[in-house]
Amino acid sequence: MTKLRAAIYKRVSTKRQDEENQDADIKRLCEYKGYKIAAEYIENDSSYLNKQYELNRLKIDARRRRFNVVVVWHVDRICRKGIAEMFALANYFEMYQVALVFCQQPELSSDNKMTRDLLLAIYALNAEIESRTKSERVRIALERKKAEGVILGRRKGQTDKNKRVRRFQVAPRL
Repeated sequence: MTKLRAAIYKRVSTKRQDEENQDADIKRLCEYKGYKIAAEYIENDSSYLNKQYELNRLKIDARRRRFNVVVVWHVDRICRKGIAEMFALANYFEMYQVALVFCQQPELSSDNKMTRDLLLAIYALNAEIESRTKSERVRIALERKKAEGVILGRRKGQTDKNKRVRRFQVAPRL
């Protein structure tokens, strides 16, 4: 019996966070299921600020059939943009016969497509609501600080030491 080749996708929202928190569960699941880890894709920035270059690379490699399974720690690690975006992603992988497996939501691996789709929609909606709520709280806190006279942002003349570097350029699809 041939082992399924797995791609691991991990994402954290800031450079100060550590994707290693997702490692133990992902590696344990791969070992339990007998997956051979073929590749790892790690995003370390907000999915809204970043163009998710690693996710784009993952999709290209799925199209090239470099693996059979994508293992993700939690639904909100791969998509926080809502139901339509999550289904587009799930359908993309399904089109290339690549299974999506979630460590924290094993019920999404159900063979019953209707059950899986319903649960996926619920989790995707929950991830989007959580993301919007966090953004709203940050916006309110910044407005309050501004009203209190706190100067936000860099000081005049200060440069950005942590400039974003484009790590991966996605070639246009022909």
